[in-house]
Amino acid sequence: MAFWTALDIRSTDSTSLSPTPNRSNTTFAPAGETQPCVGSGISRTTNCSITCLWSDGVNRTPAILYSYNQLFRTNRKSTPTRDRQKFEFGELCKVWKIPLSRCVYVGKPKTETRTFVSESPSLVRLFFERYGVPKDCVIYSDNGKSFFEDGTSVLGELGFSKHLTYPACVHQFLSPNDNRHHGAAKAAWRNAGIEFTNDVLAAIRLLRFLDKDATAHSEEYFNRNLLLISEESSKTMINGRKDDENEYLKNCLWEYQSAARIDPRGDQSDIPEQLRTSLDGRRWSS
Repeated sequence: MAFWTALDIRSTDSTSLSPTPNRSNTTFAPAGETQPCVGSGISRTTNCSITCLWSDGVNRTPAILYSYNQLFRTNRKSTPTRDRQKFEFGELCKVWKIPLSRCVYVGKPKTETRTFVSESPSLVRLFFERYGVPKDCVIYSDNGKSFFEDGTSVLGELGFSKHLTYPACVHQFLSPNDNRHHGAAKAAWRNAGIEFTNDVLAAIRLLRFLDKDATAHSEEYFNRNLLLISEESSKTMINGRKDDENEYLKNCLWEYQSAARIDPRGDQSDIPEQLRTSLDGRRWSS
């Protein structure tokens, strides 16, 4: 059996994952008025998460969070405070059915000062060391540097039979992760009434929402975006955006058609031969 999967890796800031102690953040106000404050705070740490969806709807590779947050460490030297934090982390994972091993501390054993976990091939390798690579598996990704090293596909080296990348100009339409796994899971997460000052809880709850959406909809996203796409369905995806974005999206589609050596003027078989032309009027009129 051949498998089709789509991978995404990204650094995630406090708008999506925020697993470190918060700091207060103030904003500006017009002169003479009270300066407003943001009570929820902003995370000091930016984590990195990997999501990988499968075309048959099976959630073989649940999302993993990589962080420099010490609260996700389970091997720190015992102190009353650290023991309490470790216990609370474990209890939250039990309640929301997230294995502790899916929140991975990737910092130094001591004196870690970094706060930004950037995308990298090493994290991709860690991810598939945990899950493995099925035989005869085709994988999709963007053209990000995380998936290539010295011009060679990291995913190919890991054992995938084929690594395909989305054209950059239509990546936001084709990727099952971007369209629409991430958006759907995060919308449910933000509307769940979570106490976001508890950063570990917020991160674990997001992983749970990603799991639920992947299980319920990954096959649907694959079929709509990639496997069962047609001219009409692609137009529906593009035109589903706001009206003021349509011209930009049309230009994106034109760029893709040109890159793929597809005639951007469409089918001309019904046009009399003497009236056919190689000029793209829509493109050059602008």
